Amino acid sequence: MEYLVRLARAMLKKRSRSNKLLHMKLHGVHTVLDVDNSAIYMCFDVKDVRESLSTVSMTEFIKRIQKFVSIMCSEECSILMTTHVSRNDENYLKKVEHVLQNRIVELEYDRANTRIIRELKKLKEIHRRILSGHIPLDIATRICLSCKVPSVEEEFLSRFIKVLVERAKLAARFIGVELEVSATSAGDVYTIRNFRIGEEGNEA
Repeated sequence: MEYLVRLARAMLKKRSRSNKLLHMKLHGVHTVLDVDNSAIYMCFDVKDVRESLSTVSMTEFIKRIQKFVSIMCSEECSILMTTHVSRNDENYLKKVEHVLQNRIVELEYDRANTRIIRELKKLKEIHRRILSGHIPLDIATRICLSCKVPSVEEEFLSRFIKVLVERAKLAARFIGVELEVSATSAGDVYTIRNFRIGEEGNEA
């Protein structure tokens, strides 16, 4: 029994060391630093889709995805994209109609505003689809980066994070989406770790 207690304590100690995560905020960006493995984690939420890749050829689609990944994954970085799909509540149609009316009023006062025009067009299409029987779904896509870093000094990490944010915005243009830096959590880190462990197991 004593041996099992010592073994359990050793395993817990090892686990706590391997999960030493430091939450940081640099340049207004919330990131997580894996101290033991010298890795930094950063996540982005897809806020807007400016272009549908379904309108381009398969060759062009593959080229854009390859370009996106090559920019995001340079310098010891790997990427993981997760999508969460849930059904919107019953009041979703009323919310869409409310926002739709507000945008119509705004456009009356600012007819040259391309952002309002684009949003209004999208809202009208959503409204039409709901009325025709489509079930509204809430789709949240998150893109997470896991990067090995040669140094965990704050000055280096500050420069590194700034470069990552700029690189992500550049890469997003190739697939027609707008990214927003999100607060990276320990849950995001564990998701990335578990996914990579699963990949390694499949390769074996």
